[in-house]
Amino acid sequence: MITRRINCVRTSDADNERLISSDTRRLDFWLFWAAGLSASVGLYLSILGFHAGPDILHPVAYLCVSTALATTMALVAATAPRKADLPVAPICEGLLNGSLNLRRILCRLVVALTAGAVGAYAVFAYARLLTRWMGDAFPPTRHFLPSARSFVCGAIIEEIAFRAVVFSLLALAMKLASAHLLPQTKATPIWIANVLQALIFGGAHLLVGMNILTGMPWYVRVTLAPQTWVGLLNGCIYWSYGIESAMACHATTDLLLSAIMRGSVPAL
Repeated sequence: MITRRINCVRTSDADNERLISSDTRRLDFWLFWAAGLSASVGLYLSILGFHAGPDILHPVAYLCVSTALATTMALVAATAPRKADLPVAPICEGLLNGSLNLRRILCRLVVALTAGAVGAYAVFAYARLLTRWMGDAFPPTRHFLPSARSFVCGAIIEEIAFRAVVFSLLALAMKLASAHLLPQTKATPIWIANVLQALIFGGAHLLVGMNILTGMPWYVRVTLAPQTWVGLLNGCIYWSYGIESAMACHATTDLLLSAIMRGSVPAL
């Protein structure tokens, strides 16, 4: 009788944990879906605006594609990080679940904003160093987005895509590979996934037209690209504090770097 009661209690606890986990994943999905779709729409409106008329099919098609991408990214971002032992959205989850620790949240945001500011100045100094070292191999061809809203929307989309999706999938793959190849090792080599996602992040920026270090091998360009090192920094923030802090760090870096390039903020 006692054994039966113990088994019933264990079964009940397991069911409760499964229910809580399912509710949390559902919450994470809608958070990522709403954030990704809203940022995509905001980015479109910031750059192109909205004009009803004969070209109404263009924004409609963009909205359909953005919805599909937001849904796909949300499905992955709501499941893969937990399986890879990575944080998801601790600030939003704590806010909605009523378990928000304000002091801890403020500390995380301060660290993220500080890292973003340091990253902006470091990228600017790094770009000037490469320019002096390699001459015109680092031309100032980066076209910055026109408004702060564009930077924020871009940071949200890129963090969901590269940190919550790419980083999480790579970390999950590393975890599974480590469990099969090195079963005696308990620690998952997440840092390898962080380095890989940073290289993918930098390579993606090269593919969309970032014309730096022309004439050099692609692997040198990807390794030396400032976005690779920014991606590594954002990956560390995401790994430690979650996606909200990574978004704050990314947006701070882009906003300050734009201001520095335009002369609004004195460069170090």
